[in-house]
Amino acid sequence: RRLVETRGMKVFALIDHSGEAARVGLQLPETKVVVFGSPAAGTPVMLAAPLAALDLPLKVLVRASAGRVLVSYTSPAELASRYSLPAELGSRLAGIDAVTDAVVAPAAADPESSASRRPSARLQSRRNAGDGKVTG
Repeated sequence: RRLVETRGMKVFALIDHSGEAARVGLQLPETKVVVFGSPAAGTPVMLAAPLAALDLPLKVLVRASAGRVLVSYTSPAELASRYSLPAELGSRLAGIDAVTDAVVAPAAADPESSASRRPSARLQSRRNAGDGKVTG
């Protein structure tokens, strides 16, 4: 939450898919979606392209897989392309890169973290190319 807020954005929701699965007796590896953004940045985008509201606020999927933590999201470039946004409006979506870079960088740089000691536990940031596949 602090990573988002120190960048002038707001966390609107945290969806705990794994927690909700457990509440109904099902197992799912740790899986959460963080929904965040900035009304000051997103509102002009939605005024120019109302369907962009389907993708805004921004969303990041954080999940555990095979001993690693994966961070996945749709890239700002893909969102800008999807809604034919001019560069000035597309740049308003770049906050997601700053947040995910900040999440991934400390674990990769800290030699004492379990993420640095075990390659299988490294945080990975992945951007969705828009075709439903996660790319790196």
